[in-house]
Amino acid sequence: MSTSLEIWDIIKPTPKIIAAIKENYNRLIERQNKAADFLDTVQEQDLYVLEIRLEILEPMAKYIYVLKKWNVVVSDQEIRDGFK
Repeated sequence: MSTSLEIWDIIKPTPKIIAAIKENYNRLIERQNKAADFLDTVQEQDLYVLEIRLEILEPMAKYIYVLKKWNVVVSDQEIRDGFK
């Protein structure tokens, strides 16, 4: 039986790496908010929903997942509003 290691198992979660992940997450939140402002109609939202999911929401979820794997406490407010 083989065990495959994931990147978060290999990389040591230094404060600098954690800060970079939080900064990238904040950029994605900003991008998500801009996308939501841009999409005025339901038809536009339907058209771009896949792109938004693949380019914004999935990476955001992955960043939160990695932080939690590293035992970084992440609040619901930080997930919703970003990191300070």
